[in-house]
Amino acid sequence: AYSMNVKAPLVLRLQFEYFNSSSGRYLFELLHILEQSRFKEMHRIIWVTEKDDELMIDKGKELKGLCDLTFELIYC
Repeated sequence: AYSMNVKAPLVLRLQFEYFNSSSGRYLFELLHILEQSRFKEMHRIIWVTEKDDELMIDKGKELKGLCDLTFELIYC
């Protein structure tokens, strides 16, 4: 219920060393909760990964395509 009424911008910066199906499920659930917010256009997801980590790049792109939030991919 908290996320439904948050009027302040939320920036969620995510950077993983390891990612499996369980962590993906919980992360998708979290993103889905943020999508339900009346102020979802204020929320921003930043997915940070190393530029040569193909698995994390693919997971970031996959999540970006599955959610209706501002989603930025950063390769460092």
